[in-house]
Amino acid sequence: MKNTKIIILALISIAFWVLDWVLLNQAIYHGKPPIFWVWFVLTTLFGISFLTFFLLTNRNHMIRVIVPILIVAGYVVLMPKDVIVILGGAIFLLLMFFYEWRIRSEEKNSVDFSMRRVISNSVSVMIYAILLLIGCNVYYNTQADFKANPDAYYERLGQAAAKTVPYFTKDLPTGVDFNQTLDQFLSSQAQTTNPSIIKQYRDNFFNQFQIKAVSGNQTLADVFAQIATDKIKQATANYQNYFPFVFAIIVTGLLLTFAFLLNWATQIVCWLLYKILLALKFFKLTKVEIEVEKLDI
Repeated sequence: MKNTKIIILALISIAFWVLDWVLLNQAIYHGKPPIFWVWFVLTTLFGISFLTFFLLTNRNHMIRVIVPILIVAGYVVLMPKDVIVILGGAIFLLLMFFYEWRIRSEEKNSVDFSMRRVISNSVSVMIYAILLLIGCNVYYNTQADFKANPDAYYERLGQAAAKTVPYFTKDLPTGVDFNQTLDQFLSSQAQTTNPSIIKQYRDNFFNQFQIKAVSGNQTLADVFAQIATDKIKQATANYQNYFPFVFAIIVTGLLLTFAFLLNWATQIVCWLLYKILLALKFFKLTKVEIEVEKLDI
């Protein structure tokens, strides 16, 4: 019965982590909305919890090694076959082994078993492991997208930069409506319908902002977005290869700010599952004698 329960824990743990990889693949590589990440987080919480139960109850060293390897093998199968992605899996595997060592050390150093105490001092290892793994996948995905369509990233940066134009430029009249077309803006500023005067004002405007070719039907917001895009391209021409890395660092850094929330959520879920399984007699607490050293002659 004991071996059966350990196998059940191992299979449930592997199942949750494989489902986790499926959800991660969908979230990163198939453009799922942010709300989709809730399912990934919930699956991760259950995956960590059942992995913890398995590592604490299983005494067979070979099985303790096989289960983490199978979890990472599922990751390698389901994720893109890239060096960075696989490196993320390797780091995750090493941190899983380190996590096992941490929780076993906590268990040995405690006089009485406490699930809360055992996991609270160690679960951050798994949290950082999953965040680093996400960072590796974000890097690969960004790198692939950037190579396929770099203009899309420049356009996003240009649109973001263009939104700041009203706040820092002194070359535009106050109260300019950025939703009006370029032709409407030029006509209103020239204060005439004379085509030659409007053309002269247009040429001055183009020279002032170093505009090459835009349509008069474009809004001012789109015009300045294009200006910002062109300037960003010129300024970053020699640093394009670093964009995916910087973006991955930014995303991972943002996720790290929420690590403490994942830490607490994992502790709560793990403790609740432990209490439920204890009540269902799946787990049991046993008393053992502890040998201590005493000074003697």
